[in-house]
Amino acid sequence: MRSLKTQLRAVDRMYSRIAALYFITYVIALPLLCSDQQHSMYFRYDDTTRRKHLETAIDENQRRLAVAEEYLRKTGRHSRVFRRLNGAVKKRIQPQIVITVVTVARQPQVGLPEPRYLTQVVTQFAQLFEKEETDIVFQVCNVHLPPEAHREAVFLSRYVPVVHRGSTEEQVVDRFEKEKLDFIYCLEKSLDL
Repeated sequence: MRSLKTQLRAVDRMYSRIAALYFITYVIALPLLCSDQQHSMYFRYDDTTRRKHLETAIDENQRRLAVAEEYLRKTGRHSRVFRRLNGAVKKRIQPQIVITVVTVARQPQVGLPEPRYLTQVVTQFAQLFEKEETDIVFQVCNVHLPPEAHREAVFLSRYVPVVHRGSTEEQVVDRFEKEKLDFIYCLEKSLDL
């Protein structure tokens, strides 16, 4: 009989130790060690962390934008790559590849710099096209209404072909329907090449 009581106490102590180890590991140690690990289930996404991530993203974007603007300044709009991209559209050649970037102006965020993603995309493609000699047609399709309000697309039209969707078509209220019509419009413009 004593041996059964002794065995039960030993099992009870073992389960108590396992429970204590579990509690210490998952309730105390891991939350303290992993609270700043972004993909951890213990990650705390508070205002300080959110602000830090936003500042990091803005800094990285500003760095990429500075590189893109420097590239545009260095190469100039009459550089070989931009002449080739504009000439490919005007010549009406049968291209091997047609790349169309569909764009609308982003809504400005209060207190944040303009991200100017379109400038970064265009310069990245231009850098790729410098090395490529195949028949590639590249254009930007500006579907912002009114088209002239998308200042970035208007500015980049000095460098690459930009197709502007006119505001003469009827206004569509549903955002998804407008996106669908915009993509169809840009696809048709791409097929016209």
